[in-house]
Amino acid sequence: MLRTCRALCSQASPSPGGWQPPNFDGGAFHLKGTGELTRALLVLRLCAWPPLVTHGLALQAWSQRLLGSRLSGALLRASIYGQFVAGETAEEVTGCVQQLKTLGLRPLLAVPTEEEPDSAVKTGEAWYEGNLRAMLRCVDLSRGLLETPGRTGDILMQLKITALASTQLCKELTSWVRRPGDSLELSPKRLAEAMDSGRDLQVSFLNTEQNRHLQASLSRLHRVVQHARAQHVRLLVDAEYTSLNPTLSLLVAALAVRWNSPREGGPWVWNTYQAYLKDTYERLRRDAGAADRAGLAFGVKLVRGAYLDKERELARLQGTEDPTQPDYEATNQSYSRCLELMLNHVAHRGPTCHLMVASHNEESVRQATKRMWELDIPLDGPICFGQLLGMCDHVSLALGMNDPSPSPHPHVPAPGLILSQPDPFSPSQTRPGQAPIQRLQPAQRQTLPDRSAPDLKALQACVCVWGLLFLLVPDHGILFPVCFGYLYCVVSQGLRPEDLCFLLLGTKGYKITVL
Repeated sequence: MLRTCRALCSQASPSPGGWQPPNFDGGAFHLKGTGELTRALLVLRLCAWPPLVTHGLALQAWSQRLLGSRLSGALLRASIYGQFVAGETAEEVTGCVQQLKTLGLRPLLAVPTEEEPDSAVKTGEAWYEGNLRAMLRCVDLSRGLLETPGRTGDILMQLKITALASTQLCKELTSWVRRPGDSLELSPKRLAEAMDSGRDLQVSFLNTEQNRHLQASLSRLHRVVQHARAQHVRLLVDAEYTSLNPTLSLLVAALAVRWNSPREGGPWVWNTYQAYLKDTYERLRRDAGAADRAGLAFGVKLVRGAYLDKERELARLQGTEDPTQPDYEATNQSYSRCLELMLNHVAHRGPTCHLMVASHNEESVRQATKRMWELDIPLDGPICFGQLLGMCDHVSLALGMNDPSPSPHPHVPAPGLILSQPDPFSPSQTRPGQAPIQRLQPAQRQTLPDRSAPDLKALQACVCVWGLLFLLVPDHGILFPVCFGYLYCVVSQGLRPEDLCFLLLGTKGYKITVL
């Protein structure tokens, strides 16, 4: 089963009558239904509850054990999952995208799979090949969701390189890229030739296994970009940790040599720049200038960054300088400088320079829209805005409402495809130290109502009641799991209160037997 998460992106452009600042007073919320707003308020309060933030994964595992995967999943779909995710099937996603298009918005899909820098080393290439297949399907789905591209002909998709190449290899390459003078063996042109020709690439400082993995990784990257180009899908390579980013930028530069030439209608491969890093402005200025001198198209997704705590902790443990900006204000200033730099490049280079203003910050969006008007960037210019769905809808909806074009044309970058995984708490998988789970005998199951297909409408009603209790009662404690379980039993499944014990001891026809 495929699941699609999404982000929102709205393309804005100067109004012929003068610049009108976007209105972020929340008026755009009239486009949402009462149920959506109630769920959003509930999720906001839940995500602001410190115990849930701190112990979220443990609570999810606890929920699966007590409620069962089906009921636990239904609860998530009616609350947090439904707030941030487009759907579980292609049909659900298609319906969501059609709704977004009426609001002047488009989706951007992604495969949110990556390796953490300290993760265990994968054995063989099977995991990466599986991710490759998921990405190729994601390209096809991105194309299928928007059969008629916007006026700029753009469909966007996010790409995680560490889903196709190991973090250990990226770290090893980074250690050489950072050396003075770099290594000629790692020039973007040489890597591009290896990807294009398919010939073996031997790097002297890598061992045989690492060289083999590098060659396989380059092949996977080439296949994804080649397929995306054929489907008219532009790929936005995501930035990650500073220990990996130099290698990621090197690989993007190699892909750009092959796919971002003006004759290809590029840029088909974009890079992501994180404004919360101290060196981002200089790197962005250097890379933009290098692309200009090489006659290559240049695509940028500009973000603030998402790994602040880990970057600072890693710098502390290694005794190195903190690579991040000292505070929030410094990050805002960095983002503003990078944004101004890129807006001027777009105004100067036109359609060969593309920019996504990926920000939830209202002031950054105002700055971008105002400067677009002042620089006379055309209505169909290559600038778009991106926000995560459910995170900053008042900004996304306001941009969509302010779209002066006769038909919706924003691009949608959204995170994307997740391969389904086996339920870790299914009866066939017993965790160490956990009592084995056995099926009830048929005679025992006859006394229980059928819970194979929960009533989702009734479940959503329970979530609303549960949410109101959460909002109104100051001392949460264990009140809400109990109230929700009781409401679900009575309203949705028609159970008697005494049947609640079955719900709390495994559900779905299972019981716990202690040996």
